[in-house]
Amino acid sequence: MSDRARMALGGAAVAVLSLLALASTALHANHSETVLNSARTVASAERANGYYACMTAQAHSLIGTNDVVYMPRPTLDQWATVIKVIGGWAHETLDLHAANVALSVQRSHGPRTCNGDFLVAIIRQPGGHLIIKRGS
Repeated sequence: MSDRARMALGGAAVAVLSLLALASTALHANHSETVLNSARTVASAERANGYYACMTAQAHSLIGTNDVVYMPRPTLDQWATVIKVIGGWAHETLDLHAANVALSVQRSHGPRTCNGDFLVAIIRQPGGHLIIKRGS
């Protein structure tokens, strides 16, 4: 087989493999789009958006933009939730003495919750007075 024939055969092999890769990618992208636009996925995203909007509203009712927030013994899930909710406008600390607000995520099946979660804050007022508030 001549060099020219080998190059033609190699080029054809690369072209066939490239077309197979493109076709596979197109099928995967189409499947992904179908899954992402499914009613189940959209409903799940809407529930998550509603949850975080609710928790953000509760946080704004408890915390000011210049407050320093401490979380007493949060689980990883609670920490992630609070960071998502207040991370853009409040300050978090691991040092209790540097904070003026202690924030806790609580569970309840009662009213005024965000899918069963709500926030409770202990706010240190000037002069050392403490106020306990529930998010609303």
